[in-house]
Amino acid sequence: MAELLEEEVRTYESLVAQWAEHEGQFVLIRGTDVIGFYPSYEEALTAGYERFGVATFFVREVSPDQVEFVSRFVAPAPVHRGA
Repeated sequence: MAELLEEEVRTYESLVAQWAEHEGQFVLIRGTDVIGFYPSYEEALTAGYERFGVATFFVREVSPDQVEFVSRFVAPAPVHRGA
């Protein structure tokens, strides 16, 4: 079984050197598709949930010198519907 986000991590690693103008921004990736760059983690995460719902996607700060990869699964907050 493929590792969760393996394709997205490979995509990030293969392209990050080309994104110097986006350094410090946050990239949203789904599979091999780079969806966009955002000024904050929260904006990238929100864009991912709006576009993909609870499906898997990848958000990471653009930093060509970053060696360590840290990830955590963050589930969206439950939607409470008024009664």
